[in-house]
Amino acid sequence: LARHERLLIALAIGLVVASLAWFLAHSVARKERARDAGDGQGEAR
Repeated sequence: LARHERLLIALAIGLVVASLAWFLAHSVARKERARDAGDGQGEAR
């Protein structure tokens, strides 16, 4: 069980880090697009 618990914890941490990195990357990309376009409202993801 110890190994399984460690694997689950590692997977959970990995998912959290990956999701945070993805969210930050997309938020930064949106801000840069908004700056370049001047208006970021009607853009597709």
